[in-house]
Amino acid sequence: MNIQLKISIKGSKPPVWARIQADSMITVSDLHNYINELFGFDYNESSIKLPKHLGYSLRSATTDVVFGVFDEEYGQMTEFGPDALNDTHYLVSDFLIEPGDKGHCSTPDHSRRLEILLEPIKDEYEQPVPRCVGCSRAMVPYLNDLLMDEDGTYLDDPLRNQAEAVEDLTECLSIYQLDDDEKDLSPFNVDPSDEENWFDLLRASERFADLEPWQWLDSDQVIVLDLPNRPECVYCCVLGQMGNEFGLVAYAGDEGLAMIHRLFAQSDASLNTTLTAKVFHLSLCRRGTFPKDDRALFSLLGLDLEHADHWPMLRVQTPGYMNWIPRGEEALLFAEIIEKLSDLALDYRDRAARFPFYQDHEWFLRKYVLDDHDNEKSVDATIEPASKQREWHHAEPLTNAIDLQRIKKTARQNKSWVELGGSFAPFPVAQESDERPIFPWIEFAVDHTNEQVLLHASVMPDQVNEQSVYVRTAQKFLLNMIQETAQRPSGILVADDHLYHALFLLCKKLGIICSLSHDLPKWNQAWESLVEFVENQP
Repeated sequence: MNIQLKISIKGSKPPVWARIQADSMITVSDLHNYINELFGFDYNESSIKLPKHLGYSLRSATTDVVFGVFDEEYGQMTEFGPDALNDTHYLVSDFLIEPGDKGHCSTPDHSRRLEILLEPIKDEYEQPVPRCVGCSRAMVPYLNDLLMDEDGTYLDDPLRNQAEAVEDLTECLSIYQLDDDEKDLSPFNVDPSDEENWFDLLRASERFADLEPWQWLDSDQVIVLDLPNRPECVYCCVLGQMGNEFGLVAYAGDEGLAMIHRLFAQSDASLNTTLTAKVFHLSLCRRGTFPKDDRALFSLLGLDLEHADHWPMLRVQTPGYMNWIPRGEEALLFAEIIEKLSDLALDYRDRAARFPFYQDHEWFLRKYVLDDHDNEKSVDATIEPASKQREWHHAEPLTNAIDLQRIKKTARQNKSWVELGGSFAPFPVAQESDERPIFPWIEFAVDHTNEQVLLHASVMPDQVNEQSVYVRTAQKFLLNMIQETAQRPSGILVADDHLYHALFLLCKKLGIICSLSHDLPKWNQAWESLVEFVENQP
């Protein structure tokens, strides 16, 4: 989807302006670049001011926010106050939403100021964007002045008319045009048997958006749902009170709780765990920022959202899989989560203080039970959240005692130590049987002294996402390493609680010390080498 912007110099007589079409997903930083190309406003010496809606509704009050240029090393590069936002982190379409919305670009001394006007698109050009689609007559001498050096000599042939100016400006913007293959994404598809669940999911999302529960709920208030006929609790947070993202996120089960602890602590060291959680994410997008693939999906479902108020982007994060749309039972569960949370938020609309915050020693719990007539009713209470430090039990060896004795006799023990661990690959891999790409689980065993990789293996995410299966995978990998090297190390170092408890008793039976360490330098070097090798492949 494209947007159309008319950018003009304030107070210029005759008026100097240029009209461009660009992808609706451009960042404020991209707009900064376009303005520099069009008007010669130095990127590092100008700021952009845009209107920001304080709520999800377009009828909500607005305030102005300023965007500056930031450097990763030196921080803010423009002097527009400490509240200036990093222009690389925000989309223009989250601020310029309705035709008629205006923003501004100015230099520090305010000697020059541009107006940025969002216009309706009458004719959407099929050519690549960004591109200039029109300009004023006065733009021609303005551009010619930019082509002139201090001695009054043109650095290039001067432009003669508006058509040449439009062509010249499009050429300047062409460096930001993406090739088609850069924009291609894996298409989503809904199984016909899931369509009814999807419609329920969309209805639930629309109700949630209309309710706008972020007006009285904070994202730091963790709400626990003990859903009927579900084995695990769901930990929910409503997004939107900060005004940056509107929606909700729900973390499933014990791993979801562990992930919440890690996210709020903002440090992986706070909870050392390998497996992550299944996460349900509803993000309410502005019309201009709704992803192309979701538009195509809703079109396949026969939904016309062009005049809709709500554009729900629905995703499920499953460990080892690319974030994807809900499918099958996931869609059904997601709709239930949104409905239950909406009911709860409505019940406590005037009593939001009853919801404890993450830092509190108790969290709010809504549990669902059946009465004598099998009718569902809710019971509200509070629970003490589980400890941030999970308690794991040592897993029994899955290999029988006779085979373990044989391994001890045939594989002599040496004095070396081995660093052992695994992680999801940082690159996706396509599947033949599933449209959703995966991130394979890659295991390494590296000699602690000489950095030699003793064994590596790649397995499907499903082989590590469930605890008992993960134990089997980890123990099999250790035994394969011993078989391949025909030696037993004196000890192994692991950096993960899951892996430590999966291997501890097996190592004890084999006469190997199993030690938990948060620093595996040789393993980390091997991992970085693998990532670098993959990234450099054509």
